Amino acid sequence: MRRLPLYIGIFVFVISLVTAVATISTRQAIIKTDINAGQISPTPTLVPTIPRQ
Repeated sequence: MRRLPLYIGIFVFVISLVTAVATISTRQAIIKTDINAGQISPTPTLVPTIPRQ
């Protein structure tokens, strides 16, 4: 049972990583669909939040 904290740490790290990736991908998808639908126009405040790939 000594390795239990190690497993918990890895588990929390993986969950946070997946959450961050999901948040970024959904944010990019929402911005793309909004721009394509013409609901919002790309503003300088939105550009820095989109990670360059």
